[in-house]
Amino acid sequence: NTYLFKGDTVFDLKLENTTPIKDQFGNVRNNFRSNGTVDAVFTGRDRKTYVFSGDQYVSYDENVVNAAFNGAETEEAPKLISEQWGGLKDVGLAYVLNGVTWIFESADDDGNIRYLRYSTDDYTAPDEGYPKTTGLHFWEVPEQYIKEGFDSIDAVLVEDETLFFIYGDKYLEFNTGENYWSYPKELESQWKGAPCSCCPGCDSGLEDISAAFSAAD
Repeated sequence: NTYLFKGDTVFDLKLENTTPIKDQFGNVRNNFRSNGTVDAVFTGRDRKTYVFSGDQYVSYDENVVNAAFNGAETEEAPKLISEQWGGLKDVGLAYVLNGVTWIFESADDDGNIRYLRYSTDDYTAPDEGYPKTTGLHFWEVPEQYIKEGFDSIDAVLVEDETLFFIYGDKYLEFNTGENYWSYPKELESQWKGAPCSCCPGCDSGLEDISAAFSAAD
């Protein structure tokens, strides 16, 4: 077949039609566009924000984070997670706590989780000896809460010294400074105003959360 290019259009001789070049050429695989999902997000010690979807990730520079996202352009097109993040196939949880960055792959069918640790603001390679493999026991969730159904983690949010572990429509708080665990609470009790299944007129419930992070105000 033969294609003729003129300005911002291309003519297909076989099909005998003209279409915008942007609709036919230069498209890249983009999980964020095709799937419309986010699995994990964190703002790193390098002040960039990293967003993960499936086997891809994108990053935003500090200026975008401070100005709010709202359709802002990423630094580059989506990249493969496996090429940047220690060979992980995807990222299900990611956060920075006390200056250390933790990146966790989604659990396999046996509950095993590969994870990375970064002790500096350089994300070109994880700390020596990583990735390692762990499971839910990594976070030392109290056994009584696991028995009550808190046997998985959908998202983790860090605020100062407190970790919020989200699963289903509930969350647990762990204060690292006081080494204190809260009891399981309803998500709506912490994040009032967000969509919830308990409020008339809400279209979606907070139990659908897959990721959470706090951006700069």
